[in-house]
Amino acid sequence: MTEQSSDNPTTTTTSSRTFWAETWHRFRRRRLPMWALYYVIALTSIAVLSPFIVGTKPIVCRYKGKLYFPALRYYVRSWQDPTIFRTEDRFRDVYPKNLKEKDPDSWAIWPLKYQDPLRPVRAGEWGDFEFEVWSGSPESDVRDAAGDFPFVRSETIPLPKHRVALKVADISEVDEIRDRLDASGLTVVGQPESTADSEIFALSVWGDEPTIRKQLRGANIQDISVSQDSQTYCVFQLSTAREPRRLTNKLNRAGVEVINTHFAHNPTQADGAPSSRNWFGTTKAGFDVFAIMVHSTRTALLVGFVSMGIASVIGITLGAFAGFFRGWVDIVVSRFIEVVMCVPRLVLILTLLAMVEKPTIWHIMAVLGFRNWTDIARLARAEFFKLRESDFVTAAKALGVGRMRIMFQHILRNAMAPVLVPITFGIAAAILTESALSFLGLVSTTPNLSWGDLLSKGRTNIENMWWLALFPGVAIFLTVLAYNLIGEGLQEATDPRLRDTD
Repeated sequence: MTEQSSDNPTTTTTSSRTFWAETWHRFRRRRLPMWALYYVIALTSIAVLSPFIVGTKPIVCRYKGKLYFPALRYYVRSWQDPTIFRTEDRFRDVYPKNLKEKDPDSWAIWPLKYQDPLRPVRAGEWGDFEFEVWSGSPESDVRDAAGDFPFVRSETIPLPKHRVALKVADISEVDEIRDRLDASGLTVVGQPESTADSEIFALSVWGDEPTIRKQLRGANIQDISVSQDSQTYCVFQLSTAREPRRLTNKLNRAGVEVINTHFAHNPTQADGAPSSRNWFGTTKAGFDVFAIMVHSTRTALLVGFVSMGIASVIGITLGAFAGFFRGWVDIVVSRFIEVVMCVPRLVLILTLLAMVEKPTIWHIMAVLGFRNWTDIARLARAEFFKLRESDFVTAAKALGVGRMRIMFQHILRNAMAPVLVPITFGIAAAILTESALSFLGLVSTTPNLSWGDLLSKGRTNIENMWWLALFPGVAIFLTVLAYNLIGEGLQEATDPRLRDTD
């Protein structure tokens, strides 16, 4: 008789997940923490690849038969450019033109955006010149007069020209007034115009009337009237340093009113609003805000990870000893934790920084690390206190395993889940604290490479240079929010009380 067996189609085979696999499964079901994780991963990628995203140094170049990697200097400022670039051929940090002129066979791979976080980009660095012309004539007249000169773009600027009539005792006063207007940034065109009254002269001034009156305070103004309501801004692409003079002469011969000309470079002061050249605008000194933002990402993440790395080592070590050995060790560690927690965090940080002559970003990392370990230590102590009586610890002791090995090889891996939550929150707090200290000017970072430093510059120029406060403020907000969301997601994913509700 043949024995037959049949499988039950309703029977399913289930495989149990490990604790960390179950934690990840529950974490990724939460939408906001997952988006926050993606954001942090993207931010980390930007921080690591910042010299490849924006910079003025080649990622790699071949020059006179050898390969060089100048962009690596952005990672560590103490690294110097090769001697051939600094002393022998004297590139002076300007690579594009020098590579072509001093070695026609050279080649280079460049960052995606040609801007520098450590200095303003000067005119003509990339090779071709963008030559800017401000004119009182219409755009069509400027382009017709320019002829074959390559035209790039134009814009009508709502800046009126005023006819200012002044009463003076001597013609020399007109020259002094003109010099005063020129020094203030206003443009005076043409020569002083005499009128029927020999004591009254008229000047043509491009600018708004309140600014003109402010600069002419004390002068005897007879009349101010608008003679033209706007000017034309045109950009031409030129290839040699001689062409600007040829273009200007050509415009003058054609009767085009040329107000001002200069090579395009990073604008300064309130002129540095976001544009196609400077995506996030520039600072008062002409530093590109987008370049600073990208390279400051490295500073922000470095502060968070390094400081909390220090805090984790201290907190886990002290918490492990207190929870495992108990007794007088637990009493001493617990009282020390309470003493540190009693001192206000910001007061302690400022006190420690006051002991250093010139605080740098590395001092900030160390101070934050030595202050933010208390919550980690308390959680680690509680976990070790609980797991010390577990069966696997008893079995390890019976096998003669040493105490240190039991603590850091067997218990620690089972105690890490709740400890990760304060570490994540601590990274967000460290980034926020560093930004606050940089905002207050209490820390010296690599020139300008801090979101808090940019935010401080925006605070003093919020009306005219709003972009200095907007972009770093949004970056700080999103980064701190992302780490807080990740911390909450980990807390929910590792909480056994919520396991049955998912």
